[in-house]
Amino acid sequence: MIKAFCITCVFFPTIAVADIWQSFESRCLTPLERIVPPDVGGLQLVSAADGRRRFDVQGGTLFVSGNAPDEPTLCMVVSRSEEPAEIANQFLAWSVLPRNMDRYAEIDLGDGALTLRSVEWREPQLELSLLVLEDSVKLSARDTDLES
Repeated sequence: MIKAFCITCVFFPTIAVADIWQSFESRCLTPLERIVPPDVGGLQLVSAADGRRRFDVQGGTLFVSGNAPDEPTLCMVVSRSEEPAEIANQFLAWSVLPRNMDRYAEIDLGDGALTLRSVEWREPQLELSLLVLEDSVKLSARDTDLES
């Protein structure tokens, strides 16, 4: 029984880690891939300043800016987790799915983040970014002004 529990601990992310990835995927990634605004439904606005809105999500914070016709959209989830490697692994596992490998190309913006940019299937191009910090992770999705 203990062996089975320990195996589960190693192979399954904690709930908070899973919540961060789920928040990013469902509220940022999926909507922006579909060229619709980020999903903030059911979330309470914590603050709004300089065109940036902040919401609390399980295990972190969701930031949204843009959404005006002439302003690119940015949607970012920042974890409060002490397990940044697990969150990064979820992003990496998603990025190497066969469906995604043909849709995104890795680019180097020189900022220390792993950045993927959509290839030909979406305009404007979409950038996804993973930045691992010492005690948190930033996952972001943003429209660019670039065409395929």
